[in-house]
Amino acid sequence: MTTIVVLPGQVRKFNVCVQGQPGTQGSMDAIPYHKADGKLGVRVQHRKTTKRKLDNWRSDVKAAVERVLAIPGYEWPGPMEGPLQLVVTFTVPAVKQPRRVRWGSGLVEYVPWPFTRPDLDKYLRAVCDALTAAGVWLDDAQVVDARVTKVYPDTPITGAMATPGATIGVYQIATVRLPQDAVPQPPTPPTAGEPARPPAGALF
Repeated sequence: MTTIVVLPGQVRKFNVCVQGQPGTQGSMDAIPYHKADGKLGVRVQHRKTTKRKLDNWRSDVKAAVERVLAIPGYEWPGPMEGPLQLVVTFTVPAVKQPRRVRWGSGLVEYVPWPFTRPDLDKYLRAVCDALTAAGVWLDDAQVVDARVTKVYPDTPITGAMATPGATIGVYQIATVRLPQDAVPQPPTPPTAGEPARPPAGALF
């Protein structure tokens, strides 16, 4: 059993800015094929139109992380542990002819949010897997709080970039310690007439 312990001054954070076309993960194609017995089967695989972009984006994220870790004097003790908060702002390419949308009481030509496909969660999946591969954390299951935004370039929104890419922040909410490490307890002295007990975990 582990205990979540908040240790002030010991929580970690990691920030990186990635330039490149954000890729998506999760779009699949069903490919029919004939089995050995002549029956028709279906094979599911990543959509070819997005697979190449996804691979390039993962490489961009990993390379950006490695550049940060290679900064002289930057100490990285290893993947983050415990519950994490993830804050990501995706900057996607601007559309050539933005649609007119109703904004307040009138119609406007442009809004800073790309409210069309690809889906935001598909962008997030690609980044989470890339951060796992780069060693930022042990597993993306550690993310308990995710704040994700997608915007167009040069918009007055925190995290927006001038060109496509993403600003990523990973913040450790607490550290994980074993109960005996979190609150050290002195050994209990034996009572009169009782033999001393071996420490927990000792071999007999």
